Amino acid sequence: MMSPDIVLELKGVATSCLCGALITVVYDGIRIFRRFVSHGNFWIGVEDFVFWIWTAIWIFSVLYRENDGNLRMYTIFSMVIGMILYHKIISEPLVGVLGKWIKKLKKGIRALIMKVTWRKKHGNKDES
Repeated sequence: MMSPDIVLELKGVATSCLCGALITVVYDGIRIFRRFVSHGNFWIGVEDFVFWIWTAIWIFSVLYRENDGNLRMYTIFSMVIGMILYHKIISEPLVGVLGKWIKKLKKGIRALIMKVTWRKKHGNKDES
């Protein structure tokens, strides 16, 4: 049987890995949003600033909850491992596929808008 202290530390490592993965999931959401809604560098900077403020608060809350506020390198290391694993295993394929779907969706929406606006301008020739 493992020591309760070791089990608690392992739980903290697992929580930190999941926390790192969650941070990367949130940033993937921002990346996907950026592919769907194009905007300039100013707004990208604002999004990144808000993301990093949220990330700092999130990491602090995890450290506070799991380690009584103590900064332990294995906790940070576990978060980084969670980020890397999520990014390599899930994020790259997911964002790639969603990016392709978003491009197709945007192309379809543009074509529909062009068709509707053309019919409004030139009238519906099917009715004659």
